[in-house]
Amino acid sequence: MRQRVARNEKLPYNTTDTTITALDLSQNSFSEMAAEGICAGMKRNTAVQELHLSHNLLTARGVGSCV
Repeated sequence: MRQRVARNEKLPYNTTDTTITALDLSQNSFSEMAAEGICAGMKRNTAVQELHLSHNLLTARGVGSCV
């Protein structure tokens, strides 16, 4: 089941599927350093299939750390 949660919206407590497969971190003003940390953590994660980082303060270097 795919479920999107808007920014500042609480996750529903009645969900039985607790695996996050899509993570939308767009529009958060993340810098290069933040992106590198996020992407390093994502490399150990096997469940997330989509990571959205659009509209942040990233250059090719920050994005490159995620691929």
